Amino acid sequence: MKKLLITTALAFAAVTAPAAAAPTLTGTATLDNGHTFTCTWTQIPEGEDCLAIVGDAADEVRLLQRHGATSATFTVDATAIARGVITRTVERRTDGTWLMRGSSTAHDKRWGFVCAGTPLRCAMWEGGTKKTIAKATKKVTRKS
Repeated sequence: MKKLLITTALAFAAVTAPAAAAPTLTGTATLDNGHTFTCTWTQIPEGEDCLAIVGDAADEVRLLQRHGATSATFTVDATAIARGVITRTVERRTDGTWLMRGSSTAHDKRWGFVCAGTPLRCAMWEGGTKKTIAKATKKVTRKS
């Protein structure tokens, strides 16, 4: 609930802030099949492809599926909001799962998601913790 309230407050602040005060962010998705998408936004990006660049793991997978790709690199320049340059990679693995890896120039943490199934389920992993890629894979591939 607390996370929802914070997210709602941030979204409201972004919508009500004067346009001159809103920081500008830029993101790029480069797919293995040659497609490249670049988006610039000050509030919520428009269009499915741009939303996937700033979206969650499931949005990224849907972008790749929509364009027939099996891997991609996402780069978001978030230095305007002190998050550094965020780089994420997504790849379809031989077991049918999708593996996401993320990093930022603002800190040393590595993180990501493993996604699988229909509907798509994702589990987070974090480098240097007990939340490993193997555990995330097991979580999304076990039968419900």
